[in-house]
Amino acid sequence: MRTQEKWIQLYSDMGAYWMHDGNPKRPHAILTSRKHSAGYFNGEIVCENTLVKHESCEQLVGMFPSDAINSIDRVVGPAFGAITLADSIAFNIAILRGRTCFMSYATKIKGDGKIKEFEFVRTSMPKQNEVVLLVEDTLTTGGSVNSLARAVMAKGATVLPFVGALVNRSESKILDGREAYSLIYKYMPTWDTKEDCHACNKLGSEAIEEPKSKESWARLNATYE
Repeated sequence: MRTQEKWIQLYSDMGAYWMHDGNPKRPHAILTSRKHSAGYFNGEIVCENTLVKHESCEQLVGMFPSDAINSIDRVVGPAFGAITLADSIAFNIAILRGRTCFMSYATKIKGDGKIKEFEFVRTSMPKQNEVVLLVEDTLTTGGSVNSLARAVMAKGATVLPFVGALVNRSESKILDGREAYSLIYKYMPTWDTKEDCHACNKLGSEAIEEPKSKESWARLNATYE
């Protein structure tokens, strides 16, 4: 079982952990929440490696309250970053207790550059009275989890009072009343606006969107003199 330090080292070795080095030429990230950030964990890179993903999910499931494991009917994650994560966590729950656990994913509906809600578009949806575990690859503000919870409860299902994530980069292990279980808990400062952003105002660094995209991730990690 890996410690948090070993997980961080693994992310770094895999090129999935980025921190701004203070070079003004290096851009920084705009998150889905529209906050600016000078650090990022890219869970999609980790989930591409099936062995690492399996190890991650097996250890994460082992962290959940034992009395809750038997009650979970379905695991739900947001598309697209947590689809395979939800599947792997559901599989590990099923293996641990000896009976199936379903999985679904919800699609984000965007408006004005911000997430509004989630819908179950191309997947089976939670059923009435099911108990649902929400999962994310990376937690920052908990906003996506709240939107996801609303979509699940709209189907008549019950959302557990905790969430599973590979990384929790927020200031707290409690997000809007939900306890976050994660392999990595590492706070990364964020700024609400460009006017507040240290990277923008102190360094003159460019802020770029969609940090997990191939082009943006390459720019964030490029060599700058």
